[in-house]
Amino acid sequence: MLRCCRFVVLGLLMTLLFACQTGVSPGNLPDFPTPQPPGLSPAKPLPPGQPIQIDNWTIEVQQFLRGEKAWEMLAAANSYNEPPPAGKEYVLIQFHLQNNSVAPEEKSIGLSLTGSHRIRYNSFDAKLVTPQPYLKSSLPGGGEMEGWYAYRVGHGETDLLLVVDEWFNDEDDILYAALTENAALTVPVAELSAIEATEVGRSLNAPAPYKEPVTTAEWQIKITDVIQGDAAWEMVREANQFNDSPADEMTYVAVKLWARYIGLEEGGKTMMPFLFELTDETGTTWKRPSVVPPVPDLTRHLYPGGETEGWLVLQASADGRNLILVFAADYNSETRYMALLGYGR
Repeated sequence: MLRCCRFVVLGLLMTLLFACQTGVSPGNLPDFPTPQPPGLSPAKPLPPGQPIQIDNWTIEVQQFLRGEKAWEMLAAANSYNEPPPAGKEYVLIQFHLQNNSVAPEEKSIGLSLTGSHRIRYNSFDAKLVTPQPYLKSSLPGGGEMEGWYAYRVGHGETDLLLVVDEWFNDEDDILYAALTENAALTVPVAELSAIEATEVGRSLNAPAPYKEPVTTAEWQIKITDVIQGDAAWEMVREANQFNDSPADEMTYVAVKLWARYIGLEEGGKTMMPFLFELTDETGTTWKRPSVVPPVPDLTRHLYPGGETEGWLVLQASADGRNLILVFAADYNSETRYMALLGYGR
């Protein structure tokens, strides 16, 4: 009897010890997924106010403006610049760039932003005319310049980081630098780990009902709107005057999607139209058209927990019925099918 009690007490102690060890929220772990030098992780960015040095470049942030101050400068820079849409605000950054390469060939540097909304923002997405001089991110060896970039971010978004990525250079890591004191972007491990993949939409014969979300190991996807026929062609034509009309006996299908990245890769992943295609109940598929999509478009780089909503344009036979959207992620097991039944505009 005494031995039995000892085992019970020992078991309770082990259970309590295990609970204490696992009770710490993984989202608070500072070194997820592995310890890295400062700058290589959004959770441990370089501190603000110092030059950023990589193999071929030196980057300095000389001025950082956002909100009303940024909009005042942009409004003065060009009368065609439009105020930020609801829920958004502008960021203006004056950079000094220097290409330190001894080779004369031109190199290009990517300078984007991210923050608490966990979306990567590119300056060209904002479609704004900046104050002079506009920054040129491609410079010959030994070249340097000073200029402005404009970004559109979430209104009141916190923890803004500069994301530095030399284009066409797979050897250097992406660097992250804080734009304000203590800015950092940690992975919400506990929240995302609690989301499980569902069986909804795993089969062509049983696609997810219209507007019902599907969940894979890394993504949550939901159709929020579908437009086809003449209305879709009008949207495509308005998106870009050089977009071609649909081929004979074909029709455009504009699909608006909400997407959230729930994977745990700290560097995030890009949601893009190439992950989707149209089919029908017979398995027939159609080539994706080469057109500029309506705004907002779907393509966005998302960090863990980030979400976006945007349009992609596909095409199908003009007499097509029971169309099904196919989401084909990295692995075949991640493929999901979503019915477009319910559309009609």
